[in-house]
Amino acid sequence: MKLYQALARQWVRAQSKNPDISDNAEDEIKKLLDSLPHGSGIDGKYSDEYDFIKDSKANKLVIRCSFHILNDQGYYTRWIEYEINITPCLADGFNMRLKGNFSPDMDIKDYLDWMYYSVFDSEVM
Repeated sequence: MKLYQALARQWVRAQSKNPDISDNAEDEIKKLLDSLPHGSGIDGKYSDEYDFIKDSKANKLVIRCSFHILNDQGYYTRWIEYEINITPCLADGFNMRLKGNFSPDMDIKDYLDWMYYSVFDSEVM
């Protein structure tokens, strides 16, 4: 099962009225979100499991994070807050879109887009 599928499946389980099922789903979502990449500029926290459950919908997964920009001298200069939106696609399995103020650092957006697509398309147990 792909990571995006595991997150979607757990999101559905989190909607359960049975607290045993929804609590277990929250724990699984936390584990999956904790497995997302950290470091190399991705220094902010990802959405926690509660924000993920609140922000996502049956047809869209929403994860928030931030990227720390380095200048040419190696100093952190600013943060880019961004949102990852994952929606279903019949042809390719899923579509992913990054939303945030990446200008003038569009190369960072391209890098994050490539990296996250690979991560969400990877197999998980």
